[in-house]
Amino acid sequence: MTLNTKTGAELLTGLGEFIDDDHSSTTTAAGNAVGTTLSDSKQSDFGERAMVDGWILITSGTNDGEIRRVTENDGDQIITVSPAFTAVVATSVTYEFHRWEPTAKLKSLDRARFAGFPYVSTVVEDATQIGDNHQRRFAFAGTLVAGPYTCWQELELGTRHTWNVLKNPIGDTLSSWDLTGAGAAATIYAGGDFDRLIPKYTVNCTRITVPINTAVTYSQLVTAMTSLTASNAGGRRVTFGMWVYARTASRVTVKVTDDAGNSSSDAHQGRGWEYLEVTHDVDGDNATTLTPSLEVSSGAVMTLFWNHSWFVLGEVPDVYAHELTPIHVQRDGSSQTVYLDEAPIRGLQLKLIGRGHLSALSESLTATMEVDDGMAEILYAYAAQVLFGDTGLSSEDSAVLAGKIRTVLARVNATKTFFDSELASPVGMVTPYGV
Repeated sequence: MTLNTKTGAELLTGLGEFIDDDHSSTTTAAGNAVGTTLSDSKQSDFGERAMVDGWILITSGTNDGEIRRVTENDGDQIITVSPAFTAVVATSVTYEFHRWEPTAKLKSLDRARFAGFPYVSTVVEDATQIGDNHQRRFAFAGTLVAGPYTCWQELELGTRHTWNVLKNPIGDTLSSWDLTGAGAAATIYAGGDFDRLIPKYTVNCTRITVPINTAVTYSQLVTAMTSLTASNAGGRRVTFGMWVYARTASRVTVKVTDDAGNSSSDAHQGRGWEYLEVTHDVDGDNATTLTPSLEVSSGAVMTLFWNHSWFVLGEVPDVYAHELTPIHVQRDGSSQTVYLDEAPIRGLQLKLIGRGHLSALSESLTATMEVDDGMAEILYAYAAQVLFGDTGLSSEDSAVLAGKIRTVLARVNATKTFFDSELASPVGMVTPYGV
């Protein structure tokens, strides 16, 4: 779960503050009818033609998000841009003025994800591998680009605890569960000794076949459960978790529904056994409905299996509780592999934990990146170096620019000290500062 994110617009503002390029204002009158001007009496802060070759980013109103280059400003009221905005810029519209092109800034933030790695990065978990008593070598996802540093093995969690209110939670019987979806079928599957993968545990499991273009739901009504009613769960947080095997991505989720609404898990990635889990805050005056369900969206014919599930008041205990050591990592141009000293027990899932690149903004103001305020400061330092380096600017260009570069480099060193991280050196800049 991502705890902190910032949008492209927020990061653009932060980078602007970092490099002293963060002027924002509000129009004081409407622009012309063809959309080539905006009117702001406060542009006198800049002076005549001082904004030429800069950039306007509209941040509210009809033209929200549009970027145009300044071709003229009269130092009094009128700012002229090219090409025209798609509509008249009305009064009371907020906008930003940028010396450096906003799109170039967004690109520099994306490239800083790589330049600043791993000091700007996100934790990545790969829980797609399962033990079979034989295999010691496991491939892992390309999104995990540093590490894995740890490998955790599932500690089999019992399903018959009194706090698990599901009836028949193992999947070894169809009783108490309801299937909807024309032509869908639920059967009990027993793999036997020949199948080292399904069932996940040493019991039977449920197999569900999904016809073409059919949405399927497999659920348990609260009236079938033990010791729980829809009303006594009102105002409480509930959690539903289920181990599901599928080889089709993005179609399988688990969901909890009450009188007022529902919550769903992330979609199954189609990589075999995956633990799907959803938490839901039940409506305070809930009275009749409280239903955990396995949901399959319509599409091609598919088959899936489930084995062990939990529905609890509060949280399901962590299913990964045993760390495997040592682990050995091998990488080359075509594969990423982790080796364990011993083969994991059949049916027990592995979770590899390492670091990956932050999500790209891709020049979008609404896309998000997984950073908090502290990590964002390091990101800005790297983005500033990328931005200045790409534009070929040096301290010899102007006294004003020399001051900006000096400020940026000082901040890089400050963030390096604060975060106890060795940041990369500036690229492509001539400076007289010795830093």
